[in-house]
Amino acid sequence: MRKCFCGVRTSMLKSWTHENLGRRFEACSFYDPITKSRGCKYFRWIDRTQTDWQRDTINQLMMDKKILKSDVVLLKEEVIWFK
Repeated sequence: MRKCFCGVRTSMLKSWTHENLGRRFEACSFYDPITKSRGCKYFRWIDRTQTDWQRDTINQLMMDKKILKSDVVLLKEEVIWFK
């Protein structure tokens, strides 16, 4: 890991935005949850830029996962109702 402009080790994180879903980056470890600012603003992508196909596929898989989770909840409720 590198050090940011504050002189401390950076944090390795994963992006959860639609544009960069699952893409890893490193940033300043000093994070303020109130202002959502990150210390000295050091930021560097670790992973290469995703192609449109990769981004679309990952986003579709995440949507499918959400749908399947809601289906499981509904099916569990049906099982409880039938008991």
